[in-house]
Amino acid sequence: MSKYTFTYFPFGGPRASPIRQAFKLANIEFEDKHVTGADWVALRDSNTLPFNSIPVLEVDGKTLSQSNAIMMFIGSKAGLVPEDAFQRAKAEEVLCAVEDFISAYIMTSVRESDKEKVKVMREAMADKHIPFLCERLSRLIEQNGDSGFFVGDSLTVADLKAAALFEMLSSGRFDHISKDCITPFPLCVGIMEKVRAKVD
Repeated sequence: MSKYTFTYFPFGGPRASPIRQAFKLANIEFEDKHVTGADWVALRDSNTLPFNSIPVLEVDGKTLSQSNAIMMFIGSKAGLVPEDAFQRAKAEEVLCAVEDFISAYIMTSVRESDKEKVKVMREAMADKHIPFLCERLSRLIEQNGDSGFFVGDSLTVADLKAAALFEMLSSGRFDHISKDCITPFPLCVGIMEKVRAKVD
């Protein structure tokens, strides 16, 4: 039996929660290794991480980095990755869109120390960037027919990743972003509900 060790910070979000959920859905036991503070700095500076970032997954001594790559790998073991090449690419399309949003808007505001600049960034997210993303993701769900999923007629990695982003944005943990920011987009709310029903 293979040994899996997943390393990330001691919280969820769209870069970790979907992977942990995929492990659960695949019935795969894994070590959920958390790093914080000085331990994270030491790991980052150790030159052992492929890109000096986490999450990383170790499988029998081999290392895989980048959350989307890990998601696809574990998701495939849980039956969450479409077999059809085009549908698989459509699932990855959602994963990439979520990562683009995280990098462009969430991480830039998290790393900003000036509170006034953070306020401006978050208000732009609430007024412009979140609605744009949700509108475009809703369009993908509509284009997939009446299933309410992003791809096909069952849960995929795309649904897990997007739901984790929606949950985080509506959690209330970000100043200047309403807990109701996803509510105007019923198809996105539907994705959250489908994932909750499957993994809770």
